[in-house]
Amino acid sequence: MNTHTESNMFHDPDMLSAHKYLLQLTTTMVELANRGEWPALIDEEIHYLLAIEELQQQSDPGTLNREQQQQRSDMVETILEHSLTIQRLLVARRDSLGQLIEQTRCKQNMDRAYLSQGYGEPGDLLC
Repeated sequence: MNTHTESNMFHDPDMLSAHKYLLQLTTTMVELANRGEWPALIDEEIHYLLAIEELQQQSDPGTLNREQQQQRSDMVETILEHSLTIQRLLVARRDSLGQLIEQTRCKQNMDRAYLSQGYGEPGDLLC
């Protein structure tokens, strides 16, 4: 008897299917991060977090046979590798944004300093 509800995003009580879904999500997330599609990455991360929550409610992985446990283990390892890749890409993006912010502040400070002395027009100066 299938006690699986319609609200279950996996539409399958199989734990391996849940892990395959997570693997698919993290693969997509890596692709989005590599392309710099940050809003789409955030949207996908929401699905990822919901899937993790759903997986936590799945049955005990001890019910899997040895081959299934190995498949699950391999998928979890790849999911974790994807997570690390995404984290590295996000840190690089954060650093890039930080540099842009610092350049903007520098330019604003220089503009203010020179304009207060009566030199040039706003936007004429570069850091």
